[in-house]
Amino acid sequence: MQDLIKSKKDKKFGFDLTSILGTNSIASVINTFTSMLVSNLTKEEKESELKKVDCIIDFTLRMQNDLNTIYFETAFLQKSNDGIKKDIETLFRDYTKPIGYAKSLKECRENDDWSKVKDKLENYVLTIAKSENLQKRKMQIEVEFPIDRLIQFIGGYNNFINSGEQF
Repeated sequence: MQDLIKSKKDKKFGFDLTSILGTNSIASVINTFTSMLVSNLTKEEKESELKKVDCIIDFTLRMQNDLNTIYFETAFLQKSNDGIKKDIETLFRDYTKPIGYAKSLKECRENDDWSKVKDKLENYVLTIAKSENLQKRKMQIEVEFPIDRLIQFIGGYNNFINSGEQF
C-alpha cells in the first residue's frame, strides 16, 4: 500500500490537451508560451527556443485566418449559387409556361427534353403568326414577359460571376 501511495505521490496529475491543441491554434500558441515560461530553461535558451517556433506560430495563425476567410467566402458563394439555381428554375417555369411545357428544368435536363421545348416554342410562334390581332398581341405579351425576366436573370448571373471572381 505504501508503494502505491509513493508512486502516486511522485506522479504529476494533469489533463491531456492533445485533442484541443490539435484543433485550436490559439490554445496551442498559449500552451507553447506557457510551457516555455514555466520551464527550467535559461533566458537565452528560452529566446533560442522562441526563435525556433516563432515562424511556425506566425504561419499557423495566418493560415487559420486565411482558412476562415476562405470558409466564409465559400459559404457566401454557395448561398449565392443556390439563389441562382432557384432563379433559373423559376425563370424556366415562367418561360415555358406560355408555350405549354409543364416539366421543370431539372426534369428537362434529366430527360434531355430540349427538342420538345423547341417544338413547343416553334408551335407557339406559328400560332402567334396565324392569330387575330388581339389574340396575337396577348400571346406576344405572354412571351415577352419571360424574355424580360431572362434579361434580368442574365444580369444577375453576370453579377454573381463577377463577385465570384473577386474571391
